[in-house]
Amino acid sequence: MHLKLLLLHSFKAHGYNITPEQWAILFKLWEKDGQYQKQLGDSLLKDKPNITRILDLLQKRGLIERINDTADRRKFKIYLTEKGKIIIQEIIPIVNKLKESLYKNLSSEEIKNLKITLNKIYEGS
Repeated sequence: MHLKLLLLHSFKAHGYNITPEQWAILFKLWEKDGQYQKQLGDSLLKDKPNITRILDLLQKRGLIERINDTADRRKFKIYLTEKGKIIIQEIIPIVNKLKESLYKNLSSEEIKNLKITLNKIYEGS
């Protein structure tokens, strides 16, 4: 929870009205654009109502778009818009700076172990 607040305050301090949850979705799409809503929800441990609400807000703000899947018209793939891509590129340095400040008292070995541990927790949920 503390990390979410740090992210939120950092985004606001730089003039971005983005929540940590919105950031997570945008970043997942930055890593792999054109994902299904279910993929995004599963990868971020969000249920369907939550992911739908967040995607609706991002779409309303012009950061993502939903495009019908040509193989199954009942499904949509989610893509970053050009505006969304620009926002991501602007926010990545802010997130990286925050990570640096959080990791400043950790050795590279401790950071490596922390990432391994967090991945194990994430994969086990």
